[in-house]
Amino acid sequence: FPKDWTIAEIYGLIILTWLIGLAATIWLTIVNASSKTDAKTAAWSNMLIKLLQTPAYILLFIAGAMFSTIIFTWLITFTIIVDVMTIFLTGINGIVAACKCRKAGLLKTSGAVWFSISQFIYCVDVVCAVTLYLKVKRAIVRNRD
Repeated sequence: FPKDWTIAEIYGLIILTWLIGLAATIWLTIVNASSKTDAKTAAWSNMLIKLLQTPAYILLFIAGAMFSTIIFTWLITFTIIVDVMTIFLTGINGIVAACKCRKAGLLKTSGAVWFSISQFIYCVDVVCAVTLYLKVKRAIVRNRD
């Protein structure tokens, strides 16, 4: 950031970035929930988003760990808030993917609930997104045979 930026301007930029992410999430949720998108595509897009977010999650974790050693409590709170904001955005799409797979008969209700909840748990969300995609892909291949 430029040296002459105020804290309010930095927060404003972060909020603006999050709002852009929210708009993209809403758009992707609508696309994935539509009848034109199949369960495999919804699961694939969820997996892709989770995998692409991994470097950001790692960076936020490292920043939070560094801030906690320096005792900047407002920075610790800031990184926690940003973490929650990012997991919320990616989790919404994960719920849609799990529901789409349930509706297509590729998941049981209990599986869809588990995958939906897991979308909001760090590290578990990435593993479950990949697992969901692979499970759906195998189920589709099995149904063709």
